[in-house]
Amino acid sequence: QTGTGKTAGFALPLLQRLTMEGSGLLPNSARALVLVPTRELSEQVHTSFQAYGAGLPLRTMVAYGGVSINPQMMRLRKGVEVLLRALSLLRNRGDQPLSPRLRIAGDGEHRQALERAAVRFGVRGQVDFLGRRGPGEIRWLLEHSAALVVPSIYEGMPLVILEAMVAGVPVVASRVSGIPEVVLDPETGWLVNPEDPPALAAAIAELLAHPDAARRRGESGRQRLAERYRPEVVAATWESIVVAALEKRRAGSQG
Repeated sequence: QTGTGKTAGFALPLLQRLTMEGSGLLPNSARALVLVPTRELSEQVHTSFQAYGAGLPLRTMVAYGGVSINPQMMRLRKGVEVLLRALSLLRNRGDQPLSPRLRIAGDGEHRQALERAAVRFGVRGQVDFLGRRGPGEIRWLLEHSAALVVPSIYEGMPLVILEAMVAGVPVVASRVSGIPEVVLDPETGWLVNPEDPPALAAAIAELLAHPDAARRRGESGRQRLAERYRPEVVAATWESIVVAALEKRRAGSQG
C-alpha cells in the first residue's frame, strides 16, 4: 500500500538514474520495467513518473496484466461497509442514539454498491459520498472533522493517517498491518479489530461523548508525527541505517 509520498520517493531516483545514464535504447525495447501488484498502485506510480518526468526526455506507459484485483477491491469495499454498519448501530443505540455525519472522500467502481449499502443500513441521509477530492480539500475536510475513521480490512500505512495527525485530528482505525505503529491507543487515537462493527461503533461513540479527550489524542498525534515522521527525521533514520550497514560491510571485508 503506497501513498503519493512513497511513490514519489520511488520514482525520483529511477528518473534521475535514467536521465544521467543517457538513452542507449534499442528499437522496440524499454529501459526500465516497474512491476506493481494492483491496478490502483500502477496508476499512482505512472502519475508520479508523468509529473516528475514532465521536463525530461523520457516516455512512460502503463500496461495492465491479467491478475484480478477484484478480491482486493472487495475487501476495501467491505471495510467501508463495516463503517456504514457501525453508523447504523450508533443510530439505533437504545436510549442514546447518535447520528454523526460521515463524509467519504474517494471514488471507484464500488461506489454505487456502497450507496446501496448505506440505504440498506438506514444511514443514507447521514452519509456524503464526496467523490475524488484534491489535497487542499482533504486538508479542509480533516480540519473540520471530529475524527478520521480508517476501517481497513488490510492496509499498509495509509498516508491519510499522517495527514490527520498533521491537522491534530484523532484517528479511529483498524488494528491491522502498519497502522498500530503510528496510531497508539489510547495516546493518539482508537484502535479496533477489523471487521468488528460494534467495536468501531463503540470507539466512535466514545470520541463523540468526550470531545476534550478526543482533542487531546489529536494533539498527541500531532506531537508524535513531529517527533517521528517529519521528513528530516525519517531521512536521518534512513541515513543512520545505511551508514551502519556500510560500516558492517566494510568491517566484514577487512576481516
